[in-house]
Amino acid sequence: MFDDRQHAGRLLAKHVVNVLSEEEKFSSLPVVVVGLPRGGIPVASEVASQLRAPLTLLVSKKIGAPFQPDLALGAVSSGGEVVLNQELLTFTKKLTPYLAAQTNRLKSATREIEDHWLLTAGLPKQSDFSGKCVIVVDDGVATGMTTLAALNTVRSQNAARVVLASPVISEQAVPLLQQHCDLIIALITPHNFRSVGQFYLDFSQVGDDEVVQILKSYRLSHEGVMAERTTRSS
Repeated sequence: MFDDRQHAGRLLAKHVVNVLSEEEKFSSLPVVVVGLPRGGIPVASEVASQLRAPLTLLVSKKIGAPFQPDLALGAVSSGGEVVLNQELLTFTKKLTPYLAAQTNRLKSATREIEDHWLLTAGLPKQSDFSGKCVIVVDDGVATGMTTLAALNTVRSQNAARVVLASPVISEQAVPLLQQHCDLIIALITPHNFRSVGQFYLDFSQVGDDEVVQILKSYRLSHEGVMAERTTRSS
């Protein structure tokens, strides 16, 4: 059980450092940490700080079923990646017009909100993942749909290695996600998984302003180190 996202992030950060340091194919590359909003941003900030790495975000949203929005039919990312829940293909085939409309709407919405957050935080709209080890971080992974869309986006932008790191990932989601990244790092992968919130004492909602503030504060407090790292890796 984690006290809150910051506590989970600190524990995860230590584990990430230990795991990556033992693998030269990861430790020899420049690192970028990507948080999945909103809840993944506080966790990602802790991981990036421990690694002394740049921090950015990537927006991915699920396609909820009609009249049952909590049921993920798939997900769409700001990079235009679309994934569908393979376990619901029989159902989704009957919803082609609905899926097309939702996909188009979410492609625009994810790009718009991502650009807004990055611009407000003073970060570049387009992150450079090429040739780098990109660590995608969330506060927890349930079905894996939004995470999968994010992983595919990072991979499509020529990342050398793609790592998924999260305090908790459902046991059911691991086999799916393993196919789309080079490494999964989790503190716990429970079989009895009802929701991400069950593993946190404080799972308060993270607001838009908090997302921006975390990104901005991280940039301001680490920009000297980031500039030095950019110079060394170029």
